[in-house]
Amino acid sequence: MRNVYDYAGYNLQVCLICDGYEMADKKVGVFASTAGNAEVVFPLGWFTSEITLFTQGLFEVNDELGQKIQQQGYQIIETPVEQFLGEDHQMTGVELTDGRVIELEAGLISMGSKYHAQYLDTFDLEKKGGNLVTDKMARTSHPRIFAIGDLKVGLNQVVIAAADGALAATQIWRDIRRSQPPKAANTDRVLR
Repeated sequence: MRNVYDYAGYNLQVCLICDGYEMADKKVGVFASTAGNAEVVFPLGWFTSEITLFTQGLFEVNDELGQKIQQQGYQIIETPVEQFLGEDHQMTGVELTDGRVIELEAGLISMGSKYHAQYLDTFDLEKKGGNLVTDKMARTSHPRIFAIGDLKVGLNQVVIAAADGALAATQIWRDIRRSQPPKAANTDRVLR
């Protein structure tokens, strides 16, 4: 999508949890890359009833999802977006590749994530969906492999990944300390 970065972080958001309140009672476009990512329209409905799903022609909306979207009164547009429209970092709509202009007041990009973790496929790690299952200290089903951030089941936010990293580092330190006996006291030294 051309010029997406002109509006990203202003009124074109990427996190429903963080920024959903900013879309309250506004005409919102959801830009999705898969049917799974398109499902964000339903929790977005907590904030606004004026939602248009843009598939970009990247996927077909199956009958079940299409019916659910229509029952909520949301629109579906399959034509790809040519560019975002607006001024001073405030998106006002999109121009489609067929020349149509759709007016919007806010947007939510739900394009999913691409994980570069194929190297982990060589391990027999427990997964849920495409994410690794971890314990409360970020340890996977392998005792020496930890997962943080987007790789693990849970919220995909930077602040969560940082906290996961602190938990994993703490557990790794504990494991190392437990594997090494404490240093013996120096009995040659006399305290006075």
